[in-house]
Amino acid sequence: MFLLIAFWLCFIFVYLIIHPFILSEFSKKLKLESLQFKSVFRINLLLVAVQILSLVLSFILTLFNLRNPLLPIAISILALVIQIRIIKSRFNAGILKSIALYVSTFIATVCIMIPTRFFVVAPYNMPSGSMEDTLLLGDRILVNKLAYAFQAPKRGDIVVLVPPHERSKNFIKRTVAVAGDTVEVRSRTLIVNGKSVEENYTKHTGGSDMFPPFRYYSIAPQYQPNFESWSNFSDFDEASFNKTFQDYLLSPREFMRRFPSGNPFRVPEGYIFVMGDNRDNSLDSRVWGPVALEDIKGQAHVIYWSQGAGVLGKNGVRLSRIGTSL
Repeated sequence: MFLLIAFWLCFIFVYLIIHPFILSEFSKKLKLESLQFKSVFRINLLLVAVQILSLVLSFILTLFNLRNPLLPIAISILALVIQIRIIKSRFNAGILKSIALYVSTFIATVCIMIPTRFFVVAPYNMPSGSMEDTLLLGDRILVNKLAYAFQAPKRGDIVVLVPPHERSKNFIKRTVAVAGDTVEVRSRTLIVNGKSVEENYTKHTGGSDMFPPFRYYSIAPQYQPNFESWSNFSDFDEASFNKTFQDYLLSPREFMRRFPSGNPFRVPEGYIFVMGDNRDNSLDSRVWGPVALEDIKGQAHVIYWSQGAGVLGKNGVRLSRIGTSL
């Protein structure tokens, strides 16, 4: 919740303080009347009011599951026209200068927000059911990108990451083991450092899991750790890769034959082991291996929006989930 409040405070600061400052400066560049910050701030309050009204209207339409794709576009165009007319009347400027002023300040404000988006906090959309019931399909999450600037993820943290097998995508999973830990799964029990882990957030829908070894999928064999692909992004040489993984790249039958008493996987230094909370419907470190700390993009903190199957239909807004801390 703190991150959500901080995000909105940052947005308000930019829009009501930074934005009026830029607006006044651009008004001078466009040879409009020289405006003081105070007067521009008052004008900007009107612009913010228009934005809020458009958001509220969009929210109401979404709440009642009115899914006409043209409505949000129409609302956005109407809000834009109203804002330009406010600038035109208050600044006593022609329509072209009003449009130029609006576009210039919008671009400048976006340029200020970009560093926040890329380096501080970022939104993330939950695209699958692999983290149910902690996260549902359609949840939108704020991710703290500074959470691990000075520390590594801890067991239990929900993190956004780049997986080893699909380097162009971001996944979201839960950290279950860190560097130096041993990890294995027996039936539905997660065992870390030889001790069973109590988990009240997991969901099981089918049969039992077993790890190690890493699962092999005939339709996607590249998901399993292999030195050829890992050499492109990891710091393993072939000898260290084989030492870390070779005993776990076996079929379950062969693994049980060689290690009837078990052989827990040790998470290498600089890596973490992650799993989805929906244990029987998640491709995670049990399949594609541990994740390098350099590939952790941030920690999931709060659900700022949730829309999907719920009490209001297949695409309703789930109000009870908004603001939920993770």
